[in-house]
Amino acid sequence: MFTQTFITEIATAAAITVGITQMLKRWLKLSHLGAIIMSIAISFVVAIPKLPQGVIYYLTLAVFTALTANGLFKAVHTPRKEQ
Repeated sequence: MFTQTFITEIATAAAITVGITQMLKRWLKLSHLGAIIMSIAISFVVAIPKLPQGVIYYLTLAVFTALTANGLFKAVHTPRKEQ
């Protein structure tokens, strides 16, 4: 199931999810838990075009997109500790 195409779809959907989440987060003035919940919801919406490939495929894509999007955001926006 985790072919190169599937991993590319996860990365693409995660990039779209992060972009939409950041735009809406600033507009709605959300932070922390609210932003994470919104990001998860957006991940499931972004994965909808893959629903005709099967429910399991859709759910797997949506879950891994949410995990990747939130992990990617945290990795990029975590402040570095000064030494």
